[in-house]
Amino acid sequence: MIFSSISPPCGACEWNVAIVGLTSLRLATRLQRRRRAKNPASSARKIEPRGDRAHPGRVRPMRRAKFRLHNLSPIKRNRCFMSNDPNHTLQNVEDDCKISVQAKYRWPSIIFISVITVTTLVLCPLYLWHHGLTAAEIAFFAFYAFASSFSITLGYHRLFSHVAFQAAWPVRLFVLFFGGAAFEKSAMAWAALHRLHHRHTDTDRDPYNIKRGFFYAHVGWVLIEGRPYDYSNVRDLARDPLVLHQDRHYAIWSHVSGLIVPLLVGAWIGGWMYAILFPVAARIFLVLNSAFCINSIAHTFGDRPFDSKSSARDHWLGVLLTNGEGYHNFHHRFPGDYRNGFRWYHWDPTKWLVWTLSVVGLTCKLNRVASETISRADGRTDRS
Repeated sequence: MIFSSISPPCGACEWNVAIVGLTSLRLATRLQRRRRAKNPASSARKIEPRGDRAHPGRVRPMRRAKFRLHNLSPIKRNRCFMSNDPNHTLQNVEDDCKISVQAKYRWPSIIFISVITVTTLVLCPLYLWHHGLTAAEIAFFAFYAFASSFSITLGYHRLFSHVAFQAAWPVRLFVLFFGGAAFEKSAMAWAALHRLHHRHTDTDRDPYNIKRGFFYAHVGWVLIEGRPYDYSNVRDLARDPLVLHQDRHYAIWSHVSGLIVPLLVGAWIGGWMYAILFPVAARIFLVLNSAFCINSIAHTFGDRPFDSKSSARDHWLGVLLTNGEGYHNFHHRFPGDYRNGFRWYHWDPTKWLVWTLSVVGLTCKLNRVASETISRADGRTDRS
């Protein structure tokens, strides 16, 4: 009786109102679920375009939320760029991760390639016209150019990217040193991109997709910011301490082998002007474009006897410019073979060099595809 005569405080009234409101909301939710269960078609959510208040008949476009890669967590980033799904194209990446892909130029690469190109095509001919080259200058330039070029084709490509043979540590050290002089990234980064190229050839995930144009496949992909390097496909290379050291300290390897050594030796042989123009600028220009031709010429001109669906082709010009890498259709069909020209008379200096090193015991376990397998894959073979 005592408590019945006391009026409830204001807070109790508010709680009663809140309880009544929640109960009504629960009842309305239950009724809505029952309606949906009886008629699922009528309960489907319809998205109507928003009208403009000033002009009711005009449809106001929906604003698209802007997403950037740096806003994604590292896990989502890896899911976007390191998916093992071969159908995970760039469009799927945009749909799944909702990131806007914008071209971002690599200005250091643009400046570097522009300088060596102008130097090679303009200043080197002027130097040759006025001074010429001695036999020692030609010999040093040729040695450094071929050492850098074969380090890419024999080392970066066939040894590290495809593991087509095994090599002793002196060979690995040689190709890592002079491969760094080519300024084509570390062997691990080079192999990571190249394995991605073989896995996703002619798709949006191909780092140098020929379908984006000849210039893009040749050099454009270097001038535009690409996806982050996916090292998940080169874990086997990380077991080699030499490869790992070159990747971690690539700036030291590349500057010592590509700039300091050729400048000092070149200046001792023919002067500083010769050292800057030929062992450095002209050599880098020739080696880079020789490697670039594999991505452009070898995917544009020639025949496709082994795989008609791939853009990789066999062409004599690509063979001459790339130390035998121009038998590219065969290579894409049989990437594990240490040969690109599988016939003994095919011009493939890289193949001959690998075989010669095997004779002296510096390389071993040379992978060769059986002749019967090659004959069955060759579309030019008459099987009648």
